[in-house]
Amino acid sequence: MSHLTEQLKKDIHYKESLNSCMNCGVCTAICPSAEFYNYDPRIIADTVQREDEYALETLLKSDTIWYCGECMSCKTRCPRCNTPGGIIMALRKLSQEKGLFTSSEKGRQQYALKKVLGNNILNYGYCVTPDVVKPEMHPEQGPVWEWIYTHRDEVYEKTHSNYRKTGAGTLRQVDNDSLDELRAIFEVTGGKEFLDKIEAYSVKKAEEMGIDMENYFLHTYTDNNGKHSEKLKAKATMNLEGKQQIWKDYQKEIADDKYYYARSCIRQTFFPGSEWAYLDILGNKLGKTVLDDPRHTTCTGIGYHSDVVPIETIMTVVARHFALMTEAGFENMTPSCITSFGIYTEILHTWETHPETEEKTREFLWKATKREFQKPKNLAHTSDIIYKFRNEIAAQKKYSLRDVHSGRPLQIVDHIGCHYAKMFPDKGIGGAEFPAVLSGMVTAWGGQSVDYPERRHCCGFGFRNYLIMANRGFSVANSKKKFESMQPYEPDFIITNCPGCAMFLDKWQYTISEMEGTTYGKNGYGIPVLTYEEAAALVLGYDPWEIGLQMHQVSVEPLLEKMGIDYDPEAKYKNIKGEDMGQPACPTYLKV
Repeated sequence: MSHLTEQLKKDIHYKESLNSCMNCGVCTAICPSAEFYNYDPRIIADTVQREDEYALETLLKSDTIWYCGECMSCKTRCPRCNTPGGIIMALRKLSQEKGLFTSSEKGRQQYALKKVLGNNILNYGYCVTPDVVKPEMHPEQGPVWEWIYTHRDEVYEKTHSNYRKTGAGTLRQVDNDSLDELRAIFEVTGGKEFLDKIEAYSVKKAEEMGIDMENYFLHTYTDNNGKHSEKLKAKATMNLEGKQQIWKDYQKEIADDKYYYARSCIRQTFFPGSEWAYLDILGNKLGKTVLDDPRHTTCTGIGYHSDVVPIETIMTVVARHFALMTEAGFENMTPSCITSFGIYTEILHTWETHPETEEKTREFLWKATKREFQKPKNLAHTSDIIYKFRNEIAAQKKYSLRDVHSGRPLQIVDHIGCHYAKMFPDKGIGGAEFPAVLSGMVTAWGGQSVDYPERRHCCGFGFRNYLIMANRGFSVANSKKKFESMQPYEPDFIITNCPGCAMFLDKWQYTISEMEGTTYGKNGYGIPVLTYEEAAALVLGYDPWEIGLQMHQVSVEPLLEKMGIDYDPEAKYKNIKGEDMGQPACPTYLKV
């Protein structure tokens, strides 16, 4: 056996992801990356399965392995239960371990991801934090984000955040003891060594290219030679009938009370009011006990799916969260982030199928933190909790998801984060094909859930396919496909359960309007995008600006007026003291 193949076979992702590929091509048919990149996951699986050393080394040096967005749609379709996305994760790790990633343009981007995500995790305790989402590096975020960034102290204060302060609360500053434990975990698990390898190989490559590290970073973050992608496919003819089906066999146990809450770094950055609303609804409206533990940090999930955080490291970080939960006397873990939910599920599954990995994790955690843990008795996403109590929320509602002028139910399309049920369909309400977690809320609150052809298509995040500026064309192309698919149904709004997806589906409407002059929805205002927490809060009568709807790029006022919600238009851009904070710049085409 060749040395590369031998090393690859030791990777837990390889063991979990490759059974026996028959090269049927179903994974390629479902793959979002295959639609827009010169990419074919079945060829990847076949190449690895053949154990051809030369072909494997060529693959490790190529751009090809870096196209995958790790949505794991491939797992939902493979008749042999393979997961090409998992195989890709094993290949990427091996490429970085051997320094082969610097041979390709897309591979070299790992340096930018290491600098951004690695530094964020170790310095701030989160993968994403508001201070580093600079408008000049993220023009796609639009003028609303530029306004938020300029006034972030006041904006976050208005949405009940604890920005830059200690203690519990949204965007609180992670305490030094927790940061020390997180850094210790990276040391003992090899995560820090892995980041250092990326740095060292990148420094060597920069020297070969004759450029300093500052310019090398810009090269890896912005350069795109244009040879990676096919032209955007023409819009296909759509079946407008819809299905309205639910896989009732896909139900799950959801705890009744006492939840240990795991924050989302994206949700608290872009939708802090929705986090506050969720905790307030559960505590004050439903009388449930939720612990917002100030010692909690990032799960490192974005770094994991951007392939700069090894699985041993993320297992130990998550084990620390389980330890904090155990020490607090809780048994029910409820992560807010969809990727976190998928990762927690993956880790528990891996520990069950490969018990040696759990034992090693326990050793790492004790060495780094002197903590021990019990696995949660119940793991549910926070959208599962709102779904469970959807009827209780309906019983207290002040407004319904109905047009007060016509009396018709609002037409609502949902978007489910990929990692909610694609990796493990039995862990999501309704499964992967006809997810019911959001449509169930919509129906309970008086709305009409509308199916559409690309309902299950990835929003386009794809981790490194968005985080690197040069790759954002992939991200916006995927979002555009979803907008074009839902547009004929004239939805009143989009509801999502993934914070990253909510951000993209909101912000990319601005980007597409600036790029093409195209706006979706009616009258040029775009299609409003709500998180499920925001939708629940509106139904219950929360103030729209208190839950942070002014932080959305797509205007929500047309939706508020349809629902008959009483709001103060003058308060939208005022701080908590009632002082004016100015207004975001107006987009060229998207109305505000």
